[in-house]
Amino acid sequence: MNRIKRLSKYIDCLNNEEMPKEHISGGYDKEMEQLMYTVRTIKSLRDPVMPDEGYEKNLANFVKENTNSNTSRNQKKMTDLESYVKKRLITAAITVAFVIMALATVYLLNGRLGSDNIVKAMEQAYNKVKAYHGIIETAEINGLGEIVYVSRQEVWADTEGKYFVKQLDEGTEGVITINNGFNRWQIRPDIKKVYMFAAEPDPYRFTFDLREEISDITKAQSVKKIGQENLLNRETDIYEITPDGGLPYKIWVDTNTDLPIKKETAIYNALLTKTYYTELEFTDEIPAELLIYNKPEGFEVVEINPEQLVATLQEAKEIAGFMPEIPNNIGDYVLSRIAVLTNSGAIKLTFSHIDKEKEITFIQEKAKDKFKAASDAVIGLVNNNIAEILNNYQGIPGLRSIRWQQADMEYTVYGKDMDVLSEFAKAVFGGEIYLPEKDKTELKPQIEVPYDIETEKNEQKSVDAGHSPWRLDPVFVAQVFVNLLISPEGIEGEYEIPYENIELIKNDGVNAVVKINHEKSIAEYVYLKRLVRQDDTGIWTVIGYDPVVKND
Repeated sequence: MNRIKRLSKYIDCLNNEEMPKEHISGGYDKEMEQLMYTVRTIKSLRDPVMPDEGYEKNLANFVKENTNSNTSRNQKKMTDLESYVKKRLITAAITVAFVIMALATVYLLNGRLGSDNIVKAMEQAYNKVKAYHGIIETAEINGLGEIVYVSRQEVWADTEGKYFVKQLDEGTEGVITINNGFNRWQIRPDIKKVYMFAAEPDPYRFTFDLREEISDITKAQSVKKIGQENLLNRETDIYEITPDGGLPYKIWVDTNTDLPIKKETAIYNALLTKTYYTELEFTDEIPAELLIYNKPEGFEVVEINPEQLVATLQEAKEIAGFMPEIPNNIGDYVLSRIAVLTNSGAIKLTFSHIDKEKEITFIQEKAKDKFKAASDAVIGLVNNNIAEILNNYQGIPGLRSIRWQQADMEYTVYGKDMDVLSEFAKAVFGGEIYLPEKDKTELKPQIEVPYDIETEKNEQKSVDAGHSPWRLDPVFVAQVFVNLLISPEGIEGEYEIPYENIELIKNDGVNAVVKINHEKSIAEYVYLKRLVRQDDTGIWTVIGYDPVVKND
């Protein structure tokens, strides 16, 4: 039975002076026992003593009869009367306050009945964590219930984003990935190489990173408790998470720490994934020796996207060949790091904030090619220049970016808060910023293309399961469509109209328009819409096109 209904029936029994069946049969859990105890506590409170019937009339007569009495005597009686009334009011107020406190206790004890409470509890629990150390096991299970792959990792991580991850399973044993906040590297004993990367942006996420898991849950559409389980001698509550995009999954939350310790995905590509901490302990910091770079003897160092830190903007100019722009009026932000990306010659400026989640990186480089936005970008404007707006910069979920060209330069700002990024981009040159609102682009194709919404819903489910990922790319969807216009019987071999000849010119995240730049194309413009789901996980559907106008 639903716990709220069960508690309601329990209260009704007490109010009717009946013995609740729970007192006879038992069979309730510890949390329910706490709730019933609190209800009995409230029930045991005595009602406040109220004045007798006719009190108001007697009070009026008392005042009238004593109006002409001795003033001091009258004042004394009135003072006694006021004192009596005040005592009664205070008694009632104290009782009401106690009842409110008791009811609040019910809600606190029953916090996991509400999704908002458990999400907040997880956030608060993680905010108390400084660092943690654990062993993570992951199992991939097929539709027959057979385990097809198992991996084990030892992880050290802190709340500042530093980590040490060591593979423990056969085949990748000894592979270590480290980020100490300044450098990021991976040691590969199997091939005797050390791969060096820039510390950020960091696309690597070890499996079941507590910070990322809780962050994802706070953005979920719904969080629903569905059960309880004793997992490795830890009492856990099980929740079903419906994310903002994608398939629902389950997490197990340790009732002692309010932190997730197990995750089970929905079946994806015919596989179900279970991940859990077999060991988890909390510490003050990651051991310093684990974060120190030491190249093993005989290993080769391979630089990936190397960057050179410099002390001043002038030093950056000497290497890159231009003086970087510095935005004005950026409030509490401080320029904390200057680097040059040696492969591209770009200058990378990091602006720190007291809130680490608001850190912003500003990259500037000489424009090498004509500006072309990524196919999954929303299209906006920065200082009247077309801008590419991404919600997953370099494939990193939640890392947003704005990129544009102005004069002979190309600029990119990235961080986690799009509102902050837009203000930052505006501060560079003082121009206006235009970020399109979702589903506000007016689409009026000359020729409408019919579609079946049920078919599209099934296609969305197929993509969610890992099939036909090209449906997430509006340019690719348009490419298939315009080639089918040329060859309605089917496409064989290479596409007649290449991907490179299709340009994304409008995209507000829900509606998109692409331009076809090819002499053989029947369509000049193709109109697309996310019909089923209006986020980055939603598929695109062609809803119409404008034919090419032939000039005689």
